[in-house]
Amino acid sequence: MTEKADSITVRSILKKFLEDENIRSRLRLIKSQNRNDWEKWLQVELEYFISQSPNVHVEREVKAKPDNRMLPNRNSMSVDLIFSKSKKTEKPYIFLELKCTREVQALINLI
Repeated sequence: MTEKADSITVRSILKKFLEDENIRSRLRLIKSQNRNDWEKWLQVELEYFISQSPNVHVEREVKAKPDNRMLPNRNSMSVDLIFSKSKKTEKPYIFLELKCTREVQALINLI
């Protein structure tokens, strides 16, 4: 899968996820309470949502080895979500790292 195909896949998943009125309602609540600690909630909701797709394998908070060129003093890290469109052992994963701040409106407006 190419980088462009991965980007299209992620955008498609996020669009479908954000079309759910229950998710949008929760995001509006987060916005109204001016919170910036909602990343774990988003990880769990996205993990569940992605896992409902047939033939998709998804994991959350996966331990990974960092690129030592960028992080020379770090031995490990966690990736928020990884998923693959295949359950084969040699699957090309898409790595998704989420960064959540108090400004949730951009996510609400994504669709």
